Amino acid sequence: MTSTESSYRSVLLSRPGAVEAEGLDEGVAGHYGDPVPEQRAWRAEPGTWTSLSAAW
Repeated sequence: MTSTESSYRSVLLSRPGAVEAEGLDEGVAGHYGDPVPEQRAWRAEPGTWTSLSAAW
């Protein structure tokens, strides 16, 4: 096992449409099938914030 590999696997990966993230986020869901509407819904939720640093 390398330093970037993990034995952790989120139970949320069993949800329909869940796509496993890669790299350091391996073992958790990167998104649940359709990332753009998911991002818009999350951003519209009061009290949440979004980092756009990875988008540039």
